[in-house]
Amino acid sequence: MSENKSRVTKKNRSNKLHQNILLAIVSFVLAVSIIVPEALIVHAQTSTPTDPEPVLVGDLHDGAASSTPRYMTAIGSTIFFRADDGEYGIEIWRSDPPYDEDHTYRVTDINPGVASAWPEYLTVLDNILFFQADDGNHGKELWKLEPPYFQPQMVADIQYGSRGSAPAELVTIGNAILFTANETEHGTEIWKSQPPYTSAQLVADVRSGGVSSEPRDLTAIGWTLFFSADDSTGRELWKSEPPFVGGSTSMVKRIFPGDNADPLDLTRVGNKLFFSANDLESGKELWISEPPYNEFSTRRANEIDRPFPSEPYDLEVIGETVFFTANMGNSGFELRKIESPYTSTYVSRVDDIYEGSDSSNPEQKLAVGETLFFVAEDGTHGMELHASSPPYDDSDLVEDINPGAADADIANLTAMGTTLFFTANDGTFGNELWRSVPPYDPDHTERISNIHRAGNTNPNELTVLSRTLFFNAFDTTDGVELWMFSYDWGLPRTGFAPDVVTTLPKQPSDVVYQDMNSLTLTIPGNGTPLPLVGVPIADDGWNLTWLGANAGYLSETAFPTLPGNTAITGHAYLADGTPGPFVNLHTLGWGNEISLHAWGQRYVYQVRSVKQVDADDISVLGHKDEDWITLITCKDFDEESGQYQHRTVVQAVLMRVEPTDTK
Repeated sequence: MSENKSRVTKKNRSNKLHQNILLAIVSFVLAVSIIVPEALIVHAQTSTPTDPEPVLVGDLHDGAASSTPRYMTAIGSTIFFRADDGEYGIEIWRSDPPYDEDHTYRVTDINPGVASAWPEYLTVLDNILFFQADDGNHGKELWKLEPPYFQPQMVADIQYGSRGSAPAELVTIGNAILFTANETEHGTEIWKSQPPYTSAQLVADVRSGGVSSEPRDLTAIGWTLFFSADDSTGRELWKSEPPFVGGSTSMVKRIFPGDNADPLDLTRVGNKLFFSANDLESGKELWISEPPYNEFSTRRANEIDRPFPSEPYDLEVIGETVFFTANMGNSGFELRKIESPYTSTYVSRVDDIYEGSDSSNPEQKLAVGETLFFVAEDGTHGMELHASSPPYDDSDLVEDINPGAADADIANLTAMGTTLFFTANDGTFGNELWRSVPPYDPDHTERISNIHRAGNTNPNELTVLSRTLFFNAFDTTDGVELWMFSYDWGLPRTGFAPDVVTTLPKQPSDVVYQDMNSLTLTIPGNGTPLPLVGVPIADDGWNLTWLGANAGYLSETAFPTLPGNTAITGHAYLADGTPGPFVNLHTLGWGNEISLHAWGQRYVYQVRSVKQVDADDISVLGHKDEDWITLITCKDFDEESGQYQHRTVVQAVLMRVEPTDTK
């Protein structure tokens, strides 16, 4: 057993002893107290887990050799990836809860023996895993893996023979999987496959004959697929709509006649598409296309003419605000934004991070809730992590991770709820896994561990599944293998004793709830909308002691209105013993509508299940591919133990988004 594995085991034993002592103390307090502040006792905790440790999932390639897991992709609670065990080459693997070596195994051997199938572009459509693979006879083609996930099948042999069509850029729209592929007659074009996924068809031969149009940047908005392609007259923006055939595929607009507009950074904002493109007059600028996505509804978003182009790149979206890096004058390449109605009047600089004419070159932008993270150079601290929050008129250095002018080599920015995970080098411990939690300052930003104590761990491929972060990392004992970092406590306690007054102490500074910028929740029969606050994690979960009549968004679950499973909780009974806002949660039924009000929009969800679960049943917080909300409250108070025995859980899926003034 490696030193690190041994250290984790000893830590777990120590934690268990600590927990037993704590339980004994709690039992004593329960026995001698007349009025017990139930939430106060069970939630005494700090703001972040102490001394957290990643855990090795398994040494898939025995010894110091590496299996190098990549392309981690979730279906339900299962994580799929590719890896090399040294015997069967690079093939598809899977890991199931509790994500240990006994529950991690190779699915099959597509390319028999030691040869590799080289699976790539793992993409989920419903419960089917699609990917590119090579079986040694047909070259790289499109494959699928359906439940129970034991036997992959080739979808289609698009390019006959061993050359393969090399399917790439897989995108799903409805029940269709769309991708680029190459075959002799048409070159590289867009193809599709639809149920039962046993064949593939050419969508359109954009550049007729065997010469390729080289489609790239495939991006879906609703039922429309956007991409850039060259039909021999220059690279422009194209679209394809159902039924995804030649007749429903067309150029959106001729932006640069006789040359390449070269659309890049295709980015969705609601039903609008933003991108950068070249035109004859202005060079590379920011563009927008709106329904019906034609030459009349596609325009340059920044119409001001300059002696040089602004060259925007690296677009990211929060709500209806689009952030990008561009050079618009004397301040060099800095962080900019454009807001609705998306004209030059609504373009502004967020911050001159590298003051003067020098450029901070913000890159790797990532939205975590309402906070925008990015890496930039301020002229003093090197390339470090920065953040901007509403109203986005300035930014802050999160922490000077590698002190002084040296770069921290920050990469792999990944969100788990309101927590930001990333990799960085602090100049002492090498390239390791880090995280930052609200309020995203030096006191709340930390290195998680030092897996390879003699050098760089080089974590990569960070992938979130529910409250577990998967990644690959290196140590000298196991090589590059699959690791995870997981929060393993149960469902939150969300109620005080009914008809009993519980006296609460002052709320400590380390459990301050996050301001959710006026987000509210509306539940049928509950009257006025409930204010939503963000509840930070702690050693043993989420502390709801001071939640009151608010609804609490549980950090580490999907941020409200984004794809995934957003967990929201509320008290069944308040500290004064009166009913809380979630006391009647169990009365909801299939089809009832729940609304989240955010950014001037109403996100309407329909109930799909109402159930009673045990307090430790964390399966209800599992991964969802679409936008779901999970409402949780306590049920069945037991006077003898002073605890709630169960939880009521309501799960609802997003059905529509509408303006808040819609009745």
